Amino acid sequence: MKKVKEPTLRDVHETLKAQGEVLKSQSETLKSHGEMLKSQSETLKSHSELLKVQGQILKDQGETLKAQGEVLKSHGEMLKVQGETLKSHSELLKGIVGTLKEHSETLASHDELFAFIKEHMATKEDLTTEIGKSESRMLDAMDRIVGDLRGDLVAMMRKVDNKDSGLVRMLSKKQVVTKPEAAKLLAMSPFPQTVR
Repeated sequence: MKKVKEPTLRDVHETLKAQGEVLKSQSETLKSHGEMLKSQSETLKSHSELLKVQGQILKDQGETLKAQGEVLKSHGEMLKVQGETLKSHSELLKGIVGTLKEHSETLASHDELFAFIKEHMATKEDLTTEIGKSESRMLDAMDRIVGDLRGDLVAMMRKVDNKDSGLVRMLSKKQVVTKPEAAKLLAMSPFPQTVR
């Protein structure tokens, strides 16, 4: 009968080191997701600035747009917090990798080492499944937030458009602007209308 060669401590150490590299790579992936969320937060902030500029067109509309800009800013802060959470998860994974390295150096026998690995190490499939679930949950939450923001933005723009249209009609009735000028102004709105 042929004797099976048992892996050396170095072989086991190399295996743990390779698994540590995999965890490090996955940690970097989570970090990039955090940066993506931060970028989306910046996009939301720029939307808030756009609403503030539109608010300066008419003084009374400015107050409404400013309040809605604060709502968008709070959504941006929420996304930023989620990004920070992902970053802390990345740090946690780095800590786990460090712990695994310490354990690989302190285990005395091959039997104990194999038992430890069998009990405590996650498989690549486990990690892939968890990352997939996390990405799916994150994307679903972001889709809901973006959908809500789109709906809010359309509603706000409709209100602003109605006010603009009413103002143009009132100015046209009072003959401050001519009918062709009023038609031109109404055609420029996001929801074009005609002069009545």
